[in-house]
Amino acid sequence: MKKIEAIVRHFKLGIASLVIGVAVWPLSPHRSTAEGLSFATAYAGLLLLAFALAIGPVNVIQRKPNPVSTDLRRDVGIWAALCGIGHTIAGLQVHMHGEFARYFTPVPGAHADAGAKAFFTANYFGMAAAILLFVLLLLSNDIALRKLGVPLWKLLQRSTYVVLALRKKEDRRDVGAAHHEAL
Repeated sequence: MKKIEAIVRHFKLGIASLVIGVAVWPLSPHRSTAEGLSFATAYAGLLLLAFALAIGPVNVIQRKPNPVSTDLRRDVGIWAALCGIGHTIAGLQVHMHGEFARYFTPVPGAHADAGAKAFFTANYFGMAAAILLFVLLLLSNDIALRKLGVPLWKLLQRSTYVVLALRKKEDRRDVGAAHHEAL
């Protein structure tokens, strides 16, 4: 019965992610499918991440038990991570058309001005956030909780707040994006 409940919950979260993405698609200005997917997955992931982070404080405010891990918070976090990683994959196809290295370093011999440096820095922040999301995804299960123990597992899970901070820094990427495309 618990397995069926988990499958249904994941199905609902997958549909919610899709609905958010479809809702964002026409509202975001995009020049390509990759850019549209980047926006759609970014907003879906961000909303799911905010929801996952809000579950604990809402429990405390309502004076409900707030266990170390709940199935709902874990599953919402899993979908937030999947959307965030999807955003990174789609985003790396937007400005440089899949030329991965150009997201992080200037073209040899080109001058990297402030706009280009902002672009590179934001991409490093975005990649760090994606790596953290991947690690959190790997830790989002009962086996990891048992093997690591509650204190270490909880400490690692709290790096979710670092993902939010990195995501905010990554938002500044578009400052230098148009300029960098000319490099």
